[in-house]
Amino acid sequence: MMAENDYLIGKDVITKDAYKLGEIQDYSCETVSWSIMGLRVKSGNNVAPLLNIGSGKSMILLQPDDFTINDVVLLDDTIEEVRSKITADRSDYLSINSMIGMSVYASDGLLVGTIDSIEVDYSKWKLISMQVKLDKAAHQALGVKKILFGKKISGILMSQIDGIRDSVILSLDTDSIRGQMIIL
Repeated sequence: MMAENDYLIGKDVITKDAYKLGEIQDYSCETVSWSIMGLRVKSGNNVAPLLNIGSGKSMILLQPDDFTINDVVLLDDTIEEVRSKITADRSDYLSINSMIGMSVYASDGLLVGTIDSIEVDYSKWKLISMQVKLDKAAHQALGVKKILFGKKISGILMSQIDGIRDSVILSLDTDSIRGQMIIL
């Protein structure tokens, strides 16, 4: 199933034996294959002692799995079994929420815009593509007609990111972006 990055944000995570593990705050990913390495879950006060994770409201990293997703995320594991699938949150992974709003540049230096949302394949737990809110100057360079509230484009794949730090540098130049973008 494909959906935007905020699809699971705010959902409660419930174990098979009806413990509320916590609420999903974000996802952590690595930037080579763009795989989601864990769901960042703010643990509840009542489960922290059961999981030996410190005080309540600790941020934990839950490994992605074949969850049942509805209004809540249901795990196939009991509270005892889930211990092997959680770790402390890791700062070496990139937070998806930290990517939203990042500036996106073409390889030839054009400021394309800022990341507005990211498409996630929840069956494979991978980031697929991004929607970019166009910068005013990029409209003309990309041949996009300006409108009052701005435009967004999609069709830029995560695999086309050449580098990411404080901003995103694409491996695509302006002409390549123009040739594959979808105007929203």
